[in-house]
Amino acid sequence: SLIQKNSSDQQNFIATELDVIRSQMTLKEVARQLDLSTLWNMPQEQAVTVLQKMVKTENFSGTDLIEIRVRHTDREVARDIAKAIYEAYKKRTEGKIREVAEAGLKELEKAALEQSDLVEEKRKLRDAQLKRALAESGLTDQSPILQKEFETEQSLYDRMSEKIALERIALKSPLNLVELHEEPMISLAPCSPKVSLNLFLGAAGGLALGLLIALLMRLFQGRCMRCSA
Repeated sequence: SLIQKNSSDQQNFIATELDVIRSQMTLKEVARQLDLSTLWNMPQEQAVTVLQKMVKTENFSGTDLIEIRVRHTDREVARDIAKAIYEAYKKRTEGKIREVAEAGLKELEKAALEQSDLVEEKRKLRDAQLKRALAESGLTDQSPILQKEFETEQSLYDRMSEKIALERIALKSPLNLVELHEEPMISLAPCSPKVSLNLFLGAAGGLALGLLIALLMRLFQGRCMRCSA
C-alpha cells in the first residue's frame, strides 16, 4: 500500500542519514574544525578512525529524531565533538540539497530559453497567417489553430518563468533542513560499558553525551521532488 511504501522510504532515508553522520567525510570535517589531530597528537586519518569508534547514532522509532552519542573520558571534548558533528552534518546535507537545487534551476532556465524560442516561432507563424489573410481577403480574423498553439506555448513559458523566479527566491533563503532539537547534555555519571565501545573506553569508563537532531523529512523530500521535477 502507499502508506507502507512511504513508511519504508522514510526508514531507508533515516538509515542512510545515520551512516552519513558517521561517515569519514562528515567526521573529517569535525576533525578539521576541532583540530583533533593536534589535540590527540595523531594524523587526521587516525583521528577520524578514533571518532568513528566514539560516535553512535540511533533513530527514535516512529519519529524523525536522530540521537548522536559521543563517549569520551573528557566531557568537554565529548560535548564539542557532538556539536561539531551536528554542524558538519547540517552543512553537508544542506550543501548537497542546494547543489541539486542550483543544478535543477540551470536546467529549468535552459528549458525556458528553448520555450521562449518556440513561443516566438508560433507568434511569427500566427502573424504571417494573419498577414496573408489580410492581403487576400481584407479579413483580420486570426487563425484559431495557430492562435491556440501560440497561447498554449506562451502559457507554458509563463509558468516556467514563474517557477524560475520562485526557485531563485528559495535559493537565497536559509534551508533549515536539519534542526538541533536539544543542546548537547553532559552526563555526570560514568556510562555503562558497551561491547561495541569497550576497546576504546577500556577500564577508564567514559562519559555519555546525547545530542538530538530533528530531521525535517517533509521539507527535505519536498525539495528533492521539486528539484528533480
